Amino acid sequence: MAHEKSPPDGPKSLCLDIISLLTKKLAGKMGTDPGLPALRILRRYLDQAGEAFEISVTVHPADRFTFSMRLQRNQEA
Repeated sequence: MAHEKSPPDGPKSLCLDIISLLTKKLAGKMGTDPGLPALRILRRYLDQAGEAFEISVTVHPADRFTFSMRLQRNQEA
């Protein structure tokens, strides 16, 4: 998915922080109990200069997420 602020050649890197928490405030908004495990993901998409052009935060209660990741390294000539 392209974002209007994305650099023309795409992001150079992605910084991803994954933290387990569920505060009272978030639990109330999500209709679940505070103190239960949750997944909070902070993503920072960086351009070629290392500047963030998009930041997103998502929170998922433990019973509502699956975490999967595929990493692929390209060989540079």
